[in-house]
Amino acid sequence: MNQEIQNNQTNKSIKLLSLYLKDQKQAQKLGFNSTKIQLYLQQKNYGQACLKNFQIYLVQFQNLKNLSLEMINCKIQGQHLEQFVSSLHKCPNIKYLNLNFKLSYLQQKSIFSSIHKMQNLKSLKLNLSNCYITDDICQIMLDDILKISNLSKLLIDLDQNRLKSIPQLNQMNENLKNFTIILSQNNIKNSQQKQINQWNFPSLKRLSIQLDNNEISDTHFIFRNTEQILNQLIFFEIDLRQSQFLFNILNQIILII
Repeated sequence: MNQEIQNNQTNKSIKLLSLYLKDQKQAQKLGFNSTKIQLYLQQKNYGQACLKNFQIYLVQFQNLKNLSLEMINCKIQGQHLEQFVSSLHKCPNIKYLNLNFKLSYLQQKSIFSSIHKMQNLKSLKLNLSNCYITDDICQIMLDDILKISNLSKLLIDLDQNRLKSIPQLNQMNENLKNFTIILSQNNIKNSQQKQINQWNFPSLKRLSIQLDNNEISDTHFIFRNTEQILNQLIFFEIDLRQSQFLFNILNQIILII
């Protein structure tokens, strides 16, 4: 979907959203679905104001089940995102949540500290690509997110941040079945790798780890003592394209030839 189509859809959604706040029946006649809201915005000058205004009216959407909010390059600050996330539990029926805050500035450790209150949330898609996130912030964010008790599907994009290691996920989640974590184009190295053998997801069936364009030359550090978690999976993939690991393998093949 190109940007023009997305903008047109968002303009229509905003108009219907505004109408719904004034006249619910008329908005529904025009096609507004109060159980599913999709908004797309790529204007950095209005991002924080729109987020704040939307947050104020969230309480009026008690039937909302599916929320998709894409605010790319809107320069959202961490404290504003934290305030927004803390208001999401006012919509207790949300099951599917897609938040895209690519190209924001997220330096708050407590951004997702209240997201565990979303007890009915089953699927979370989170794009935090290029948001200046460091290892300590990433660790706390993920531990907070994994406290969502009924979460079964999680996709988190941490591409092009300031990560030097694979996060060590200490928070157990009994219902997580599908987990994708994108760590591409960071600065992850062997000496700073953390292992996944401590990840505690007893129901996990599908796992995807994207590590392309890092500086990993040996995967031994990642998979040491991981038999238990790998044996329970029905699908597993790891992307190491353009990594030092594959470069070393190619060198060995060339030497043999």
